[in-house]
Amino acid sequence: PISFLRYQRDAREHGYAQAELPARRVDGTTFQMLGTSTVIRDTAGRPILVASSHLDLTDLRRAEAAEHEAEEHARRTVLGINGIVRYQAHAGSPIVVSRQVREILGHEPEDVADGEAWAALVHPDDIARHRATSEGHAERSEHDYRIRRRDGEWLWVRQSTREIGRAHV
Repeated sequence: PISFLRYQRDAREHGYAQAELPARRVDGTTFQMLGTSTVIRDTAGRPILVASSHLDLTDLRRAEAAEHEAEEHARRTVLGINGIVRYQAHAGSPIVVSRQVREILGHEPEDVADGEAWAALVHPDDIARHRATSEGHAERSEHDYRIRRRDGEWLWVRQSTREIGRAHV
């Protein structure tokens, strides 16, 4: 974090400054604020006004901490499952694959994150059913199929797919 004096100096020297700064409320409690200042100059280039805004970051920091805690809880939950978890936050976002895929199938998570890479491991006799079920838009589906481990062995798996929420944009 930079000091308030440096923030003021940057605004004077560069015409603009933005920084997170410590601040104190009337009741004496401290908090972080986002300060933004712009120097307004006349036609001769002399400073005539400094326009500043200050935003209390308390609610933003609480929300970030809550989001981080929720993500950490989800990560620990996924790591505790004795199975492979493939997760996609929303259509178009990357697919995340749990590291248990290494133990169970011998593949690296990033090597099977793509839907086509995963489908390439499905047994040829099961691929049509797998695609039909996986690409459907049901809120919940379940099916069994064979998948090839890295060592070439075929392993029967049960895929349970559930929609656990929808983002509203």
